[in-house]
Amino acid sequence: MEADFFTINDWPLALGEGLSDADYRGAGTSVVLGQSVRDKLFGDSDPIGASIRVGRVPFTVVGVLTAKGQSGWGGDQDDVVFVPLETARRRLMGQLQMPPGTLMQITVGTSRASDLPKVETALNELVRELHRIQPGADDDFMVRNLTQMVSARTETTRLMSLLLGAVASISLVVGGIGIMNIMLVSVTERIREIGLRMAVGATPGDIQRQFWPKR
Repeated sequence: MEADFFTINDWPLALGEGLSDADYRGAGTSVVLGQSVRDKLFGDSDPIGASIRVGRVPFTVVGVLTAKGQSGWGGDQDDVVFVPLETARRRLMGQLQMPPGTLMQITVGTSRASDLPKVETALNELVRELHRIQPGADDDFMVRNLTQMVSARTETTRLMSLLLGAVASISLVVGGIGIMNIMLVSVTERIREIGLRMAVGATPGDIQRQFWPKR
């Protein structure tokens, strides 16, 4: 990651000072932890200054990020460890058998949401040019628009709400039919008893209390 990553993603630190300019320039062995990693490794104790090992490389913890919780796709956003990009290239990517200079993800931010479609188009064109993809050929990368992701999540939530409402309505109807049948059977089986009580002077209220007694 580069120095502006946390600013673009609006992800402040909860503990520590974070990565320094020297860490970015000199491929330093400092690391920033997500809350889930901090909880697993250190619990409630202060992790700042502690040493951890990423692969075979020792790192010093210089910061802990604020909790973000679950992502829209169900993943734990706090189960992460961040090191400077140059550190990852020099010390870690070889262990992952990735070629030097590899980038797995780039995060881009805009000051206005209305600019997102233009930025998305420009990014597609730029990356296709850098990857030397010929016109008409398929992309070997993916650009995700946050607005589209939010819209998809909202639509999924709406559909789930409608589905749950439909299930609840069906349950109420089935339950009502069941209660109605039980009461109908109760009244049918006691027609003679009701007739006898009315013959000796029982009022409609007396008959109703026979089936729905006061509590």
